[in-house]
Amino acid sequence: MFLTELLTISKVNYIMKQQFNIFTYTTLLITLLLLGLSNLQAQNFNEIIKAVAADREVSDNFGHSVAISGNYAIIGAVSENDDVAGANYMGAAGSAYIYERDGSGNWIEKQKIVASDRDTLDQFGYSVAISVNNVIVGALWEDENANGSNTLNDPGSAYIFERNGLGNWIEKQKIVASDRGDTDRYGWSVALSGNYAMVGAPYEDEDSSGSNTLGNAGSTYFYEYGWPIGLTENSFTDNFIYYPNPTDGNFTIEFDKTQENLTIRLHSISGKLIKNISYQNSKTIRLEINNPNGIYLLEIMGNNESKAVVRLIKE
Repeated sequence: MFLTELLTISKVNYIMKQQFNIFTYTTLLITLLLLGLSNLQAQNFNEIIKAVAADREVSDNFGHSVAISGNYAIIGAVSENDDVAGANYMGAAGSAYIYERDGSGNWIEKQKIVASDRDTLDQFGYSVAISVNNVIVGALWEDENANGSNTLNDPGSAYIFERNGLGNWIEKQKIVASDRGDTDRYGWSVALSGNYAMVGAPYEDEDSSGSNTLGNAGSTYFYEYGWPIGLTENSFTDNFIYYPNPTDGNFTIEFDKTQENLTIRLHSISGKLIKNISYQNSKTIRLEINNPNGIYLLEIMGNNESKAVVRLIKE
C-alpha cells in the first residue's frame, strides 16, 4: 500500500521529498559521527601504574617486550643478568617478569622467570607472548637444541611456560626450529593464542622444503599445543572406565565393583575448584559440566586414600 501511494504523487513533490530525505540522512550521519568521536575522546586509555622490576639494575632493558592477556602480563628484560634468586650472574642471559592484576585492580609482580639452560648473551625475553595460562619467550641468541646439545652459532630458541594449579609459572618445553641453522635469530618474534604459537626467524635462509637458499629471506614456524588428556594418576585397585573424553558436558564413570565412598572433585586447569560431590555405595557416576569449553582436571577419591586424576576436555 505504501509503495502504491508513492507512485501517485507528482514528480516535483517526489524530487523535493528525495532531496529532503537526503538532507535529513546526511544531517543524521554527521550527528552520529560527531557523537561517536565524542565518545572516543571520552574513552581514552589512562595510565594506572608504572611497573619496574623488583631487582632492577643498570642496563637490564626491562620492557624490551611486553604482552598482556586478561589478568596477566609479561615483560621481557633482555639484558638482565641474574637468575630468579638474584644470583648466578650471566651477562645478558635475559629474564621475564609476570604480573597479575589483583582484586583491587593493582598489577603485582608475581614471578621472575628464566630459561632452565640460561647462558651468557642468550637474551631470553627478546620477545614475549601470553595467552590464558601459557607464555612463550624468545631467546634469539641461544645456541643449543631442545636437548641442550648440537651447539650452533645463534640459531635461537623459545620457551613455553605454563601456570599450574598453585599459580606458579613452570617451564614446560623448549622449542627450536626443525631446520635450525647459524644466525637464524629464531625467537626474534613470538605470538600465542589458545593452542597455537608462532615463532619468527627473520634471518633464516631456506624455503619450506629446505632448499632455494636466499640470504636472510626469513621464515616463521607455526606450532599447535597438544594437551595430553586421559588418566594421569591412578591408585585404585578396582577397575573403572570413563567416557566420553572429549565430552560435550555429560561425563560417566563406571566401576566394575560398587564403591562404598567416593568423592568427585572437578577443577579448572588453573586449579579452581568447580564441583565437590560425595557418593555412597555407587558403581556408576554421571556428571554434568556446565562450565565453558576447555580443559578440566577430575579427581576421583575413594577408600584407603585411593585416588585417580583424569584430564578431560569439554568441547
